[in-house]
Amino acid sequence: MAVTFYSSDDARAIQPTHSGSNGSYQTNIIEILDSILISGYGSKAGLGWTKVMTSELVPPSADAHTAVTPAKEVVAKGPEKKGTTKG
Repeated sequence: MAVTFYSSDDARAIQPTHSGSNGSYQTNIIEILDSILISGYGSKAGLGWTKVMTSELVPPSADAHTAVTPAKEVVAKGPEKKGTTKG
């Protein structure tokens, strides 16, 4: 089985970013995982996954007066294995 190494140093790879403070932390991990698992980037193909669903989640806030930015929930399904049987 061939192994593909994905790195932020690859050409056209999505770079990790973050923002926020005081417990309000956001990152672009969904974009990074999409590019590796689904769409690919640069000369590297995605791993064959399919995005089944994406939805917005609003995490509970300890302080009702604090603005909370919605997070994303993603449900993905791995590629079907060829030539295998369930038993």
